[in-house]
Amino acid sequence: MRKKFLILFIFFILGLISFHSSHLYLLSAALPALFLIFFIKKQSFMTVFSVLFLLLGFLAAYVHYSGFEHRYSFLRKSSLFQGYVIESRKNSFTLKNYNANYKIIASSYKALNVKPGDYVVFKGEVGEKPLYKKNRMNSSGIDAYVTIKNYDIEKINKYDVRMIPIKIREKINSALIGIDKSGGGFISGLITGYTEDLEDNDKDNFDNLGISHILAISGFNLGIVYYFSTKLLKDFSARLRHVLVILLCFIYTLIGGFQPSIFRAFVMICIANAGKILNRPYDILHGITLSAFVMLIFNSYFIYNPGFILSFLATSGIILLKDDIRDSIPEKIQFIGDELSVALSAFISTFPMVIWYRGFVSVISIGVNILLNPLVAFITVLGFVASFIYILTGINLVLYPVVFSGVLFLRLIKYMMHLNFQWFIEQPKPVFIVVYYALILMVFGYFNIKRHRRVNYYLKAFLAVLCIILLFYHGKLLKIHILNVGQGDSIFIETPERKCILIDTGPEFKDYSALKEHVLPYVKRKGYSKIDLLLITHFHRDHAGGLDYLLKNYRVDSLAAYKKPEKSIREFIELSKGNSIKVGSVLINVLYPPKNMTFEDDKNETCLVMELLYKDFSMLLTADAEVKILEGITGDYDVFKVSHHGSADAFSKKLIDNLKMDTAVISVGKNSFGHPSKDVVDELKKNNIEVFRTDQSGDISIVTEGKGYKVLFE
Repeated sequence: MRKKFLILFIFFILGLISFHSSHLYLLSAALPALFLIFFIKKQSFMTVFSVLFLLLGFLAAYVHYSGFEHRYSFLRKSSLFQGYVIESRKNSFTLKNYNANYKIIASSYKALNVKPGDYVVFKGEVGEKPLYKKNRMNSSGIDAYVTIKNYDIEKINKYDVRMIPIKIREKINSALIGIDKSGGGFISGLITGYTEDLEDNDKDNFDNLGISHILAISGFNLGIVYYFSTKLLKDFSARLRHVLVILLCFIYTLIGGFQPSIFRAFVMICIANAGKILNRPYDILHGITLSAFVMLIFNSYFIYNPGFILSFLATSGIILLKDDIRDSIPEKIQFIGDELSVALSAFISTFPMVIWYRGFVSVISIGVNILLNPLVAFITVLGFVASFIYILTGINLVLYPVVFSGVLFLRLIKYMMHLNFQWFIEQPKPVFIVVYYALILMVFGYFNIKRHRRVNYYLKAFLAVLCIILLFYHGKLLKIHILNVGQGDSIFIETPERKCILIDTGPEFKDYSALKEHVLPYVKRKGYSKIDLLLITHFHRDHAGGLDYLLKNYRVDSLAAYKKPEKSIREFIELSKGNSIKVGSVLINVLYPPKNMTFEDDKNETCLVMELLYKDFSMLLTADAEVKILEGITGDYDVFKVSHHGSADAFSKKLIDNLKMDTAVISVGKNSFGHPSKDVVDELKKNNIEVFRTDQSGDISIVTEGKGYKVLFE
């Protein structure tokens, strides 16, 4: 029965993917293959149910898609919003309206005086929901982003029993952070999943060591709640105890914000306890499959959520691989056999997706996890006990020991960073992920051809070689990524020789750094441990934001700009008209400005204008150049990066007449300047120039072998 449900679940996933990717050919290919397989095996029952699960997946995806679209359409027509604040940040908060059943993130340019549990009413404007954002937003249950008008928020005194867990979380977090921001911020993340007050450097340390899962409440945390709840209620009747345990676990899941990792654990606990109530045996692999099925029925967009994917992969890997790995551990280190087998099985099962999302793995992460797990368990239990006493008594002194332990733990993490070594790997192709998991299933005996040992051996060898080729072979391609950094510029270039160039670092404002939140993670995800050349076109904050952070925290071999900043201790290559710089086989020629030009700091007239050449491919890079500068440039370019985010002041018909181009790319975000100008976009399209915008398409990639090119989106 377990095997049959796994097969049905696979067809359910296939149905989801078929709808979300609009690849209906998957259905047309799967159905004949399905009928053929089960016809040969004479399993008409499985054929019928597989078709039903396939259609159920397709239907579930359609229902969820329609629900999100309907709510977004309703919100677009609204100007007044109200509901309960379920999570707050400095300049934004997450709001849930239970009556209209929508969930939004409201933001403002000023700090907001709201806290979780408040019922608020405000006027606002719903932002666009571009295609590249939809899957990510829907996977988090977010229906829309709303900008608050006039910073005017009215608080209404309302009571709702559903806010009790939210207010408990807020009370605990406020008390912890009030004692010590760093230590309290870590403990908040550990026991409630709230990490907003944890320093960015501390978050980076967890990520770089491969232990960021510690900050996401998961089955480990819920397991502690389950264990203590069971002990506390041991004198109750069995059935009542199981029901109360489920209720307590639900409350904690609510406190944790229904994050996929804890939601998965909660569903598994419900299934296990339901089995006990009904006197039915519980199979853990069947339980995790059923929990995934329930979650995807709840929200099929979870398949796009990294937390959902990594949580299920890690748990499944531990279930399937742990015992075999445990048996193969040498006797000399059997004393850590359990810890090592768990860490190894989780690492093996998540490896492809970790490098897909991050572009690197920490070589010492397995050892770090083994060492830290007992400490994390101790601090988590201590945090639960202290928080429980604090909620009952209101005495925050009981929180001091756990906050102090958090401070010590963060110091230990900083020390471990000195020992860390990261292995950077280019983001793998999807086919590698499929081949890798097929190889793992064969190696651990879950898939083999019966009575053909030699065939199995050669097949495993073939898959292993194929994995290595797919992981390390890189085609000779030039890849230019115009990154979606909001209202600013950042262009990341991968040369055919796997050298990398970064042109500008994007904007940085009070509570947003494009470099920290998007640019640097993107560079890492592509598998680069350093930047070979950093070019700053000009030092405005929407082009050079986060520069100091980058130079302090990442290896940059060479820096170039028109002029070296006065306060910089790093050497800059000074570039001006007529200069060229070559990285690998990619040549960058500087077209403007001329050498020794005098200028005012707040002007765009000295920003670097460059052309990028590779074989027969060319691209004009304009930064924020003014129209009088661009009108003096002539040439034939494949791609034109539109100046100054599509501003009308940086564009003219003469510019179009002087330049031949096929494609124009505009780097732009939410702004109050009217960028990009409608006249600019219309004029480009009128001249049969294809226009792409980062605010609509997300990250835009130009990929070429040196002749012709493709435009891709991420």
